Amino acid sequence: MKFFKENDKTPFILVAFGIILYLVLSNLPVVFSGISYVSSVAFPFILGSCVAFIINVPMSFFERKLFYKLKKGKLSGISVYFRKLCSIIALRSAAMTWQRRMMFCLTAGLRRSR
Repeated sequence: MKFFKENDKTPFILVAFGIILYLVLSNLPVVFSGISYVSSVAFPFILGSCVAFIINVPMSFFERKLFYKLKKGKLSGISVYFRKLCSIIALRSAAMTWQRRMMFCLTAGLRRSR
């Protein structure tokens, strides 16, 4: 008489989960240091993805509004350089916005401290 079905892997999964949970809970400092290391390695990639996502909005605006004729015309080879120009314009406008906000926060903090 068989207690489990032949293809039933549920007891094995439960036992493996229990063993892994016990090992994780008994070595919490090692687990936290591993998580800290992985997050410190992944942070630049996550930050770069966020910046690329944010900069894409003004860049697509500049491409649509300023350089829309270059994509349709015969100058499509030059459009690569204009795409780089659009990215520079988008980065500069984002930097100017960030700079204005930082200056506003700093001056507001100075006003409160007086």
